Amino acid sequence: MNASTRRAAAILRQRRRDNKLPAGTRSMASHCTNAGLAPELAAGIGNALHSKAKQLALKPITGRAFRSTLGRLPGITGRRVHRYTPAQFLQALTAYNPRAPRLIDARNLLLAA
Repeated sequence: MNASTRRAAAILRQRRRDNKLPAGTRSMASHCTNAGLAPELAAGIGNALHSKAKQLALKPITGRAFRSTLGRLPGITGRRVHRYTPAQFLQALTAYNPRAPRLIDARNLLLAA
């Protein structure tokens, strides 16, 4: 391994460190799923929390998500994703005011977790 290869590898390692998401950042639905909600219910509440986060002007961390097949195709850069910290999730959740009884129960479960 020569000097230019080592330097290129060091640059790539630094870029990976710079682009790494902070610990605990997840999508809104992922926060809900980790708290114990069913995936279908978590997806629905996650979408509602996205809207609430926009109203509250919460700035998500944007990144890229890749599937294994996407990396093999030229010109594919992955899809854009939004990640939220646990504090942002809690802030959106406290402002979320559902009307349906099952959503109210789910919100109370999330707040208790």
